[in-house]
Amino acid sequence: MKKLISFSVFLLLLLMLALGQRVQAQRIRAAERVEPAMRVWIPGHWKWNVRWKRYIWVPGHTLRKPAPVRVVRVRRVR
Repeated sequence: MKKLISFSVFLLLLLMLALGQRVQAQRIRAAERVEPAMRVWIPGHWKWNVRWKRYIWVPGHTLRKPAPVRVVRVRRVR
């Protein structure tokens, strides 16, 4: 009887561990209406969370495009 109870507890703990660590399916979200000249769509992705010690889903979002950068050579004049 004691072996049966301990085996049942072991199976229950194993099942809880397996369900807690299961990989979630990637969530699909429709992209918002975006003005292409001003904003860029960043798709969602999985990110490791150090505190929770597991991957979490970061949903997609829009960001403003950075301003164009112009590289200028600087010459020293005496």
